[in-house]
Amino acid sequence: NEKRIDDTKLHKSIREALCNTLVHADYYGTRGIVIKKFKNRIEFSNPGCMRLSLEEAFEGGNSDPRNDTMLKIFSLISIGERSGFGISSIVEASSLAGFPKPKIEENFKPDRTKLTLYLGELDLSRIVGGGYGNNRKVELFGDEEKTFNFISKRESTSRLDLEKYLGYGKTKCSLILKSLLKKEVIFKIGEGKSTRYYKN
Repeated sequence: NEKRIDDTKLHKSIREALCNTLVHADYYGTRGIVIKKFKNRIEFSNPGCMRLSLEEAFEGGNSDPRNDTMLKIFSLISIGERSGFGISSIVEASSLAGFPKPKIEENFKPDRTKLTLYLGELDLSRIVGGGYGNNRKVELFGDEEKTFNFISKRESTSRLDLEKYLGYGKTKCSLILKSLLKKEVIFKIGEGKSTRYYKN
């Protein structure tokens, strides 16, 4: 039997970024933890400077959490890289999705660290296991149903994948995908040629 994966590396990287923000925060610092969601990015900001250099953080392999007990708690639910590859795994996920490299900024007096993840249109409810439409009926017809079933059986799908499967051109496949997006039974990550479609 084919196993469908509802979670993506990008969703996991967002959880990783949240974990990093919490376990590396200086809770005696000022201004607290701030997370901002914009149309094309998420900013994770916490009090306290980094305890590793930017080069070490991006390269991976070293870990120096400020709140080790909190990291142990996250590891019980398989969140948080104790091996020190958290940032590098976030960078890898962004690269695979076709997004710009995440940015880390440090400010001093007061000490503060900000991680920016650049994203496309992302269904954040999936990050915490929510999702749309658990109790509502959505009717799909003809090519919509055929396309939805095709996407459901794959980890992710591109428009080109769909064109080859259905035997239709760009315009018709784009209209079908647009209809499914409007009905919120699928969602997309990325823009242009890097766009990938996933089942909601």
